[in-house]
Amino acid sequence: MKTKTSEEIQKGIVLDGMKAVGHGLGIYATKPAIKNTVRKNMHLVDHLLQVAFSKRSTPAHQNKRVIELAGIGAIALYTLYQGIERKNKSLLIQGAFLGAALLTVSLASSTSHRKLVYKR
Repeated sequence: MKTKTSEEIQKGIVLDGMKAVGHGLGIYATKPAIKNTVRKNMHLVDHLLQVAFSKRSTPAHQNKRVIELAGIGAIALYTLYQGIERKNKSLLIQGAFLGAALLTVSLASSTSHRKLVYKR
């Protein structure tokens, strides 16, 4: 008999919570379906955070950052479009989640706040 670790218990609680929220919004999905969807989106957001907040500032790395941000934006827009076209609430929520993550990372990683000039 396998004992559950605290990480497995936390993942189970999160999946149950997401399932309950989905039921409240009218989205009925099984735990494995939720797990696969969340895994895909969280992997994309995790990679986006790694690229956006890395310390390299070479021109090639900045181009890669722009390409990654544009790619996530395209994925978010396409997912929203599919949700509207298919009238699927799950796809709409996924697109909104990716869009919110993109907006957050874009605002947080902008360089405009670093270029402030303090006058005395």
